[in-house]
Amino acid sequence: MSSIVIDKNISSGSPTIKDRRLTVFNVVSKIYYESNLQIALEDYEISLETATNAVDYCSSLSCQEDKELIKFCSGCILRTLQDGWNFNKNDYTEILCNNFSDNISISKDGNQIFLGSIQQLEDNDFGKIGWLLAEEDKIKYPELGSVSK
Repeated sequence: MSSIVIDKNISSGSPTIKDRRLTVFNVVSKIYYESNLQIALEDYEISLETATNAVDYCSSLSCQEDKELIKFCSGCILRTLQDGWNFNKNDYTEILCNNFSDNISISKDGNQIFLGSIQQLEDNDFGKIGWLLAEEDKIKYPELGSVSK
């Protein structure tokens, strides 16, 4: 997977796209949340082969075996765990907003405001399971089938 590299000076040593500051997770999650694969490729200015390499790397959990790895990708649950995630619901107050569909959560020290419930904040901060997003990408877009490594 020559398009996936790890450089301690780029994205804290997370797996990235060669010559870019895009992490593997950036690509995987962009494809997952985008309604059209071509738009995702164009937005990130990457080829189908590069996207396939990123999806393959993530779905196979290659990061766990990569001897060059310094940090897992930001946004992935593996990074959250690696960084010793610590979240305490008691540090937040949730405000019910009658005029909005969502609540607002505010840290008790006033330094953080989140548009959503405390549970949504926790889910957001905890990260996503990147390799499952990558597996869904493969199902959603069969053209992301494995390429020769």
